[in-house]
Amino acid sequence: MSAATSHERRIAELIRETVGPCPVLLCGSRALGTEIEGSDYDVVVVMPAVRIPRRVRAFPLLARRLEAEVGAPVSVNPLPANRLGRETSLFAWKLRREARVLAAPAGFSLAEAGPAPVTDATAFSYLASAALYLLAPLQAAALVDRSSSPQLQRSAHKCLLHVVQLRLLRRGAYAADLGAAVQALDDDRLRLLAVGTAMPEGLLGIRDALLGDLEPLLAHRVSDAVVPNARYAALSALRGRLRLRQALAAEPVDRALARAAAALLRAVAVDTAPDRTWTQRAVAALPTGLLTRRASWDDIRAVVLTEWPDAHPLGAL
Repeated sequence: MSAATSHERRIAELIRETVGPCPVLLCGSRALGTEIEGSDYDVVVVMPAVRIPRRVRAFPLLARRLEAEVGAPVSVNPLPANRLGRETSLFAWKLRREARVLAAPAGFSLAEAGPAPVTDATAFSYLASAALYLLAPLQAAALVDRSSSPQLQRSAHKCLLHVVQLRLLRRGAYAADLGAAVQALDDDRLRLLAVGTAMPEGLLGIRDALLGDLEPLLAHRVSDAVVPNARYAALSALRGRLRLRQALAAEPVDRALARAAAALLRAVAVDTAPDRTWTQRAVAALPTGLLTRRASWDDIRAVVLTEWPDAHPLGAL
């Protein structure tokens, strides 16, 4: 038995002990066999929607325990069972196409992926998630000393993969790994970025490619905020955070957070501190009451990363 197989078995076992018998799906590079040293274990647990609120606090603790056991980052996220077959969800489509079943009750199987649903809504979801991937390991001073941690390099790789895959999908094509996707696009700039994640300039090039696709989507205001913001308030309450004031905003909270994330990424530069103007734009983008205007770049980043899972849970689109 390989070490990877042993780790996967342990992940499935501990999830079953914690939440009971549910389909456990491995996605991302670990599922595809394209992982590198230190790659994340991205795990999705398919559950009835009514059971998720009772378990929502258990998943971060479960992920930390698994990280200690397998020696690599682990994310464990619940997905309502009725979302897995949703034809309008790009995330669900990728699961059906690429995920590997680590454990499941008898009779469970992944359905055929079918056509990829590429709309402005699914593109926003995909690209905003990529922005959060890039932002999560980034610190305000990370590029001042020209450092690029392995975690930041992996996140940049994942971010660029999302950008390239979405561009391919808009052409009616698809490739699961970055090398094949970049080759299919035949874009010399993206080829350079794919091998430049260790350099600050490469990271900023990936940022520019991402935001060049995401910012036009953010420019279009979405007024239908009632359902997503009610869900945000409910999920936040389950984690002990009262967000009624923020949920009353006219704009969906996830779009406000994505706009703040984009401004934070724009603020980052090589060999200098984050730009103050872009940092203040990030504060202004946040829902009212989450931070004061004197907050630092790192403070804003922490708020965005904390609020995002409740504002835009897996399978939201």
